[in-house]
Amino acid sequence: MGPAGPCSLNIKAMAEETSKKKPRRKRRSKAEIAAEKAAKVEVTQLKESAPEGFEYTRARDEGGHFVKDDPETPENEAWVLKEKEVELEFGSSYEKEIDEIIQEKEEVPEPEPEAKVVPVTSSLSDIANRFKRRRAERRANR
Repeated sequence: MGPAGPCSLNIKAMAEETSKKKPRRKRRSKAEIAAEKAAKVEVTQLKESAPEGFEYTRARDEGGHFVKDDPETPENEAWVLKEKEVELEFGSSYEKEIDEIIQEKEEVPEPEPEAKVVPVTSSLSDIANRFKRRRAERRANR
């Protein structure tokens, strides 16, 4: 075979690979499209119905995978109510208020001998939420 032989084989192989058609995308029925739109509307209504300071987020199992909703139950297991996390803007006036909140949490009275001892945990999100509530109360009282 001459130099033209192997080249023509490669061209034929490339032409066969590129001529394969992609499988067609499955068309959705009108009922499926309507069901998806209804589900989106339901989720937005659920998110908007969350009380102040809370939000609905997707429920997850121990492995971190999403939990699906069981249509046979009246409640929606796929969404859970969770307290909103607040981002703090640090500055001199904010730091003073945060220090006050931390001191309030640390000033726990000594329990009586018969009383049950409950450990006090202070997380940054809890402090941030208290800070945000105080600031909102001050603004409301103006």
